[in-house]
Amino acid sequence: YSPEDRRDFWQRTLDFRRIRPIWWLLTLFVTPVLVGAGVLLDVWLGAPPPDLSTLKSLLADPISLVITTIMMIVAGALSEELGWRGLALETLQKKFSPLLASAILLPVWWVWHLPLFSFQGTTQYAWGWFSPMFWLFLGIVSFLTFLFTPAYNQNKRSTMAVILFHFSFNYSLALLSPLSLRAWVILVILLAISAVYIWMPEIRSKRARIFFTDQAIN
Repeated sequence: YSPEDRRDFWQRTLDFRRIRPIWWLLTLFVTPVLVGAGVLLDVWLGAPPPDLSTLKSLLADPISLVITTIMMIVAGALSEELGWRGLALETLQKKFSPLLASAILLPVWWVWHLPLFSFQGTTQYAWGWFSPMFWLFLGIVSFLTFLFTPAYNQNKRSTMAVILFHFSFNYSLALLSPLSLRAWVILVILLAISAVYIWMPEIRSKRARIFFTDQAIN
């Protein structure tokens, strides 16, 4: 990449001013609301309330809370989104429409996660290959892919907006875990509804160019 490309990359990553005010609320609070709604609906359907053991232990030890927060930002959202949205999505959208670029990125991002199912000690390893959670995790990755693209594009190509979005999702899951299988199913459905809702105006108004475009995203 040229010096200008590298400068643009870090501006998209570090410039908080790119994020629109409404998207501060959306990136930080939408996914916690969806996760919380999934848990509440699960309880309403008869499941026992979550014990919130993770949240209680972190609140009892502020130092652990700070360390956990930093680790989840760096090891999850930051390290992934520098590549997936900061480079991959940015490059794909120079040739393809946002929808098709997202569709191309989705299976690559999903396959990248698959080794976690073989690493002992990970949550995915505990779920197991081809278990119900294996397929629900595929749904989560799929719908998050289509939610992250609008977060990126509608904030002047802000990688930071997606980092915050990704972090809020991971963090809310960590604080409320463990979730029942039904709560996961409800969460995937809510993510699917959110993705369809946010893309529907684009699909309806720009059907003629929704799949291919030779214009870069501005």
